[in-house]
This record gives sequence, structure tokens and C-alpha cells, in this order.
Amino acid sequence: MHLQLTGMFNVYNALAAASLAMILGVQNVDIKVGLESLKNVPGRVEMLDTRTPYKGILDYSHSPDALENILSTVRTFTRNRLI
Repeated sequence: MHLQLTGMFNVYNALAAASLAMILGVQNVDIKVGLESLKNVPGRVEMLDTRTPYKGILDYSHSPDALENILSTVRTFTRNRLI
């Protein structure tokens, strides 16, 4: 399965949704199709085209936990400074 979402928190959310769908009797193929069709929510780990060597990421971190999650996520694919 390939999620078009960034971050482990999205993996955990997808696993929770898939688990619930399985409990409710949804077919595995339908769960896969549904999860693979998900797109990023605008403003949540949104990759911006900066036309530079730098990556820009927009995230509406509305709580301390959300900010911690995005910083942890971005740190996994950042080699140098994280600003």
C-alpha cells in the first residue's frame, strides 16, 4: 500500500481507520483503494514549491502536540538545519 500522506502520525491514523473498517466488515481491497486515494489536507504537511534547493513545508500546527508531530516528521527527512 502506498499512502500519499507524509508522517508517521498519518500511518497511525490510516492503521486505525483500516482496523475499524475491517471490524465493520469492509473488504480489504476497498480499504486499500480508499486509503490510497487520500490526499493531503491543505495546510497540513503541505510541501511547497520554492524553486530553490530548499524545501518549504506549510503546516497548521494548532497545538503543542501538533507542532511536536510536524517537527518530528520533518526531522526524518532533513539532513541539515530545520528552521
